[in-house]
Formats: sequence, structure tokens, C-alpha cells
Amino acid sequence: MRTQAAAVALLFLLIAGVAQSASLAPGPGAAVINADAIRWLPSSFGAIKFAQVLGNWSDSKALYTVRFLMPDGSAFPVHYHGSDEVLTVIQGTFMFKAGTNTARTGGRAVKAGGVLFIPANMRHWGWAVHTTVVQINGIGPHSVHVLK
Repeated sequence: MRTQAAAVALLFLLIAGVAQSASLAPGPGAAVINADAIRWLPSSFGAIKFAQVLGNWSDSKALYTVRFLMPDGSAFPVHYHGSDEVLTVIQGTFMFKAGTNTARTGGRAVKAGGVLFIPANMRHWGWAVHTTVVQINGIGPHSVHVLK
């Protein structure tokens, strides 16, 4: 119940952030970014590509949206974040696993259109089934702490 309340609160903050944040668009009003305008860049996760869609996740108290393009079988290492995040699967299937056990068994499938709330400081990792695109929304500053 507490996690559900936190997710609802985060979604409210995201909506409020869109209405109040001037950093989302170059000028006043709505920001529209179509898929063909997204520029994929190399990430620090091997073959996984990264795109900064809106905002900047290092900005304090600012809404951000990033996407990751994950080839089939690619994975994020075990890590945690200093802030909550909301992950939406745009394409493919993302396998989510809480904890530090990296066996590819027992994960939870988040399919295209599905949403995953990940609270701050939760150790987790995940991998792609087929080519997968995930979108992550949150409020900065965002930090990623990879566990060795």
C-alpha cells in the first residue's frame, strides 16, 4: 500500500513538473518530441544506446525523460538510484529483477505498454527480450550506482 501511495505521489509530481518546469521546452508551452527526432547515443552499458528525450536528469528538481534501446539479451548491471523512477516499456519486453542475484530466472516481465515503478535505493537489474526500448521518467537529480 505504501509503495502504491508513493507511485501515485510520484506520478502527481511528474504531472505537476510538466506544468511548472520551463526546462522541458525551449520556449513556453508544450514540448513535442516525435520518435524520429530522438537521437541515440552510446551508453556506458555496452551495446545499449541512450537518448535524452526531455530535460536533464542531473538537474535538481527537474523532470527528465530518457530512453534506452536494448538489443536482445542485453542487460543493465545490478544497480540502484538515489531517486524514484518510472520505467515504461515502449517496445519489446523488459525483464526486471529485484536484488543482486544475476541469474536470469525469476524476473518479472514488463511488456510493451507496461509500467514499472522503482523506488529509490532498491537494488535491481534487468535485461531485454528481443529488441526493447524502455523510457524512464523521474525528477532529478538522478544518480546511478552500479554494484560490482
